[in-house]
Amino acid sequence: MVLGALQYRLIQLPPWAKRTVLAACDAALIGAVAASTLAIIFFRHPKLGAVLAPLVAVAVVAGIPILMSQGLYRAIIRFIGTEMGYAMARAMTLLAVIVTVSAWLLTGGDIGTSLSVA
Repeated sequence: MVLGALQYRLIQLPPWAKRTVLAACDAALIGAVAASTLAIIFFRHPKLGAVLAPLVAVAVVAGIPILMSQGLYRAIIRFIGTEMGYAMARAMTLLAVIVTVSAWLLTGGDIGTSLSVA
């Protein structure tokens, strides 16, 4: 019942407010995913505490504009097709490169020792 009322209220919002809510949710999810992924990658790395917060900030600050540039906040969700899937893949690839380069810079190039290489 509560979710139905919340859904109804969200539907009634103007488009700019819907985009703002979506961007806020994306920012929270990008931050959570970045934090958990980086914690796994840097699990035993001595610089984990020093690099985790800045890298999560980089992921969120870079992620939202990247998603916007791919047109993900203009799309009508129920009509998303394969082109939107490609746009999401491009956006996430670009974000991964940005976070990886940031991690490399923040650790002084010392990210290779924290990864398991067989």
